[in-house]
Amino acid sequence: MSSDKICNYLGCNTEVDFFNSKKCKFCHNMYCFDHIQLENHECGKTIHVKYLRKNWLRKYELNISSGQYKVVCDQCGYQSGFSLIDFAGKERETHIQTHSCDGSKVFLEGVE
Repeated sequence: MSSDKICNYLGCNTEVDFFNSKKCKFCHNMYCFDHIQLENHECGKTIHVKYLRKNWLRKYELNISSGQYKVVCDQCGYQSGFSLIDFAGKERETHIQTHSCDGSKVFLEGVE
């Protein structure tokens, strides 16, 4: 029996089915076993986690994949509106590029 689905990792042509794949619990896409690990498919829901302000992360417990986050720049004082982590992460990157702010001073913070 042939599967009509392929691994969602760009460039991977492996056919996926119940026996040789898994659904990512964060982005909900299907990946073959070679690409299911977050770092192997650059999961959009977790790639920006490293920019969460560490003291905020310890203080509040929030589901990273469904929580709401804002961009906070300690250099220029910018604060964005709240959005999902993948959108907030992209907004962080855009802010750094357009305002020439130091990336080590631009964080993501969640709803308290």
